[in-house]
Amino acid sequence: MCLRHVVLKLNDEYNGSFIWRESHLQNLQGAFSVKCALPPNACILLVDDIYTTGSTVDEAARCLQAAGECKVYVAAVAIGG
Repeated sequence: MCLRHVVLKLNDEYNGSFIWRESHLQNLQGAFSVKCALPPNACILLVDDIYTTGSTVDEAARCLQAAGECKVYVAAVAIGG
């Protein structure tokens, strides 16, 4: 089964790549929502455009794992620093 666009970003008012990690972590708390029920033992691939601190994918993965038992993998197009 292939589900697309399972995670919904609720707050898109900032660009996380231009703020400090601590502020970015606070801004991301509660920023994502799971839009549908996950199948049991789902394997999910999160795709991020730029992986900088990892806080965006960490919060999205936390949200997914809170919605059901799943394994979360991450792919990024670029790594920033």
